[in-house]
Amino acid sequence: MRAAVPLFLTAVLACSPAFARKPISPERIRFIQMGGDDCPPCRAWRAVELPRLQQSPAFASIWFSYVVKSIRSPVPPEAYLPYDIQHLNAKLDYASGGRAGSPHQVIVVDDEVFDYWFGASGAEQIEARIAALVNGTRYPYRRCIKRTGLKDQSCEISPAR
Repeated sequence: MRAAVPLFLTAVLACSPAFARKPISPERIRFIQMGGDDCPPCRAWRAVELPRLQQSPAFASIWFSYVVKSIRSPVPPEAYLPYDIQHLNAKLDYASGGRAGSPHQVIVVDDEVFDYWFGASGAEQIEARIAALVNGTRYPYRRCIKRTGLKDQSCEISPAR
């Protein structure tokens, strides 16, 4: 049985096709990376992919937040999040399905979760996601706005394509 969709997600689901209706200005987009030093893929991502992203004009034009969290923890409590994203704590926790593990990567548009995934995407994949939003073109990956808490990393709520 599917879980009921919270009211704040209803509008997102109703207007979230695979094609953006119009380009989204970069200042409305935020990329969040959650992981820590106890996570080898997280350390590798910060050492290799993050510097590549930081050289990208598309990435430089959006908001970026890095959240330190251990592999064994879910999304940290609000007080442990960077100040600029503390207000997103309930939405991030909901979208993660309460799942621990690292890394978690998230794209947020207008303070709503647009895509949430587990694992470390490469710079090219993240740039492609950002470019699709900014240019109003087809989003290159299957989106998920709520993951299950299961270890299989499955998606519970995915907007219609």
